[in-house]
Amino acid sequence: MNLTLNVYHDVRRGGRNYMEDVIAIVTHIGDQSEPYSHPFVCFLVFDGHGGVEAAKFSEENLLNEIKAQEGFNSDDDELVVEAIKKGFLSTHQSMWKVIGTWPKTQHGLPSTSGTTASMVLIRKGKLYVAHVGDSTVMLAEQGDCGLTWKARVLTTDHKPDLPKERQRIEMSGGEVMLKSGVPRVVWRRERSIKLPNKKVSSKDCVPFLAVARSLGDLWSYNESTEMYSVSPEPDVSVHNIDLSQLKCLILASDGLWNVLSATETIKIVMKSLNATHQSQLKNDSFSWLNIDPAMALIDVVMAKCRDRYLRADNTSVIVVLFE
Repeated sequence: MNLTLNVYHDVRRGGRNYMEDVIAIVTHIGDQSEPYSHPFVCFLVFDGHGGVEAAKFSEENLLNEIKAQEGFNSDDDELVVEAIKKGFLSTHQSMWKVIGTWPKTQHGLPSTSGTTASMVLIRKGKLYVAHVGDSTVMLAEQGDCGLTWKARVLTTDHKPDLPKERQRIEMSGGEVMLKSGVPRVVWRRERSIKLPNKKVSSKDCVPFLAVARSLGDLWSYNESTEMYSVSPEPDVSVHNIDLSQLKCLILASDGLWNVLSATETIKIVMKSLNATHQSQLKNDSFSWLNIDPAMALIDVVMAKCRDRYLRADNTSVIVVLFE
């Protein structure tokens, strides 16, 4: 299958003092002399937390780890899916080798850096979708009468309060607690208490992370169960490409999805593509200055946050249009 893809991307720091999002777009032409000879294109979004180190490490290593797995170049979808899963786990485990070089926490403890990871691999007429965390992946497909697009969300956010995730966290020896109404995975953090003539060690239970799966977050490893409360194992799915229905693919960090719904996102993309025929969206204040849908999406996110007196999060978007 020959595909023509128009790819747009944008990344904004928002109202934060630092940027922890990372994106990557990788193309492989194909070469019979290489072990992964099938042509492919891969889109990746990483939303880091606790520092950008885990996101950058994943951007540099995840796809290479996946390609190195036996079965990656197979025509058998099950083998490709298994290679993707192993690549995620291998990337995660490799972080133990470098965590000592990452900045320590303000308490002098090892880095708590981690990252969501969402990946779409397009190869041989199929989409291979893998993710940990809450950087959602969505398709826009042909709607009724060909006049509209409809949303199909391909990923389920890994949140600690989901029954499946909470059960896994508790089985790993972890715990979920609320902080300001948000369910978070608990970090049992080492603490030293100085008493006269001695020092006593204890652990603070800190409601820490609002996602249940990620790459990194090595603090969540439980030695007694030999499991991670914050799991690095991705969900992976495979989808056939039907060009009569598929219009676009959107990957984004939660800086976008916390502000816009899937339906709103599709409408903005459609309107941005018709920007030469309109100067404003009806009944709002957002002016369309270009036809880049990724920029248009983040422009709206930033404007909505300003209008609501909210601090915008780091926001990253990749929009892929199919022709």
